[in-house]
Amino acid sequence: MNDIPSPHSPSAPTPESRDGLQLFADGSCAPDSRRGGWAFVAYRDGIEVASRCGGAEDAANNRMEVTALLQAMLWLNANAAGEQAVIWSDSVVAVKGCNDWRPIWRNNGWKKITANPRLRSRAIQNADLWQAIDRALAVNAGVTVMWCKGHAGIGGNERADGLAEQGRRAGGEAIMTLDQLIQRYRPHLADESVGVRRSWEEVFRYTLKHYPGDTPMEAFDLDLLAERLSASDLHPPLVAGYVKRWRELLARVDEL
Repeated sequence: MNDIPSPHSPSAPTPESRDGLQLFADGSCAPDSRRGGWAFVAYRDGIEVASRCGGAEDAANNRMEVTALLQAMLWLNANAAGEQAVIWSDSVVAVKGCNDWRPIWRNNGWKKITANPRLRSRAIQNADLWQAIDRALAVNAGVTVMWCKGHAGIGGNERADGLAEQGRRAGGEAIMTLDQLIQRYRPHLADESVGVRRSWEEVFRYTLKHYPGDTPMEAFDLDLLAERLSASDLHPPLVAGYVKRWRELLARVDEL
């Protein structure tokens, strides 16, 4: 594992501190290929204790920055729940989204905030990721998200930047999306009856009405799906049946 490198000068920024649990999240994207990468690295008292990276096709830079932040939070919730921690990001959008805009978006139904009534009905960009971040932060009040300057010799940021680039080039740990899981499962239905196949296709169709196909599976929340299906006036027994099907499928993901 790597240590956070020592400051290059006495005026090095706060993120160079070696105290406590600190994570650095970063994203990258190549405009020409639209292939993106995300990464985070975690340090405890200056010693690297974890890192993850991954890649995505047809990506945008902001989505990769927010994905990196979400992955860092999910790692924290799984490995250091309840601990005080700081997540550093060099993305103004990601940091302001967490600290300033997220409560407003939530209260506005994750729709745009604008005086134009036509635009007000449109979902914010990356709503699926922001809702997942909102849920992750709700269960871990000890997490603080802060901005750090990128490409400024901050050890943790430089390490995350390199991993994000690695994820972009090589794919790293690929993030399975909702659509990819559906496509992967369909061949397993080939031997089922016509009725069973049609039933599953109905589940997929209604699900994709309420969740974008490019939603990372880490951001796919069955309780939220149930709320959205119920709000669409679907009969409660159908909602319960669809959610049950999904629970069964998610339990088999590693077999697919």
